[in-house]
Amino acid sequence: MTRGGFRVAYATMTADDEALHADFDDGIAEARRRLGADHGFVIDSAARTGDGWYQERSPTDSNVVVGRYAHATAGDVDEAVIAAGRFASRWAAIRWQERGGCFPAPPT
Repeated sequence: MTRGGFRVAYATMTADDEALHADFDDGIAEARRRLGADHGFVIDSAARTGDGWYQERSPTDSNVVVGRYAHATAGDVDEAVIAAGRFASRWAAIRWQERGGCFPAPPT
């Protein structure tokens, strides 16, 4: 994870900065740690796992499982559409700059 909100960009990759390189290495380690994890979905604030799982593999190395993702059922989709309809007017009232704060942080 990055410390102090610093973001790595191409221009900074050649910087001789130990903190930058440490943050980058930490980010790579965190990404590797998350590989292969299960990912369900949420409908109306309730966690779901649907009906079965599928694996997504890296496009550059098919031996690497990026993650396992839950298959939503037709009923899950119907419930999600109904829940979205109930929330639509509240969502529309939230400024786009604030919408990211509506979602929980990713698991660590």
